[in-house]
Amino acid sequence: LVRDASGTAIYFASYETVKETLRRLTGSDTTGALTHMLAGGTCGVVSWLLIFPIDLVKSTMQSQVLKPKNVQKYASSWHCLRDIYARLGMSGLYRGVSVSLIRAFPIHGLNFVVYEWARAAICRITSRPE
Repeated sequence: LVRDASGTAIYFASYETVKETLRRLTGSDTTGALTHMLAGGTCGVVSWLLIFPIDLVKSTMQSQVLKPKNVQKYASSWHCLRDIYARLGMSGLYRGVSVSLIRAFPIHGLNFVVYEWARAAICRITSRPE
C-alpha cells in the first residue's frame, strides 16, 4: 500500500512537472509525442529510483511466505529493511535496480504517449477542450 500510494503520487507528479518544463523550454503552447515520451520515461525512472527500496523489501518478504515459520529470515518489513541496510548499506537497497531502470524509460514513455493520444481523441469525440 505504501509503495503503491507513494509511487503513484511520485509518478504522476513527476510526469506533469517534466512535461510542463519541456513545454516551457520549447516555448510551445502544446506538447507532442516526443515531449510525452521524454516526460513519461523520466517519470518512470524517477519513480523507480525512489520506490525501489520499498519494492525490494516487499519482494523479499513475499519470497519467504511459503517457507516454514522457523526458516523465515525476517519477522517484519522493518526488520528486513534494517538487515539489508546493515549488511549491504544503501547499495544493498538498490540491488537489481538497473534492470528496472533500463525497462522503465521506454515502457513509461510509450505509456504516456498512448495516454495523451487517447485523452486527446476522447476530448475531440466528446467536443471537450483538451
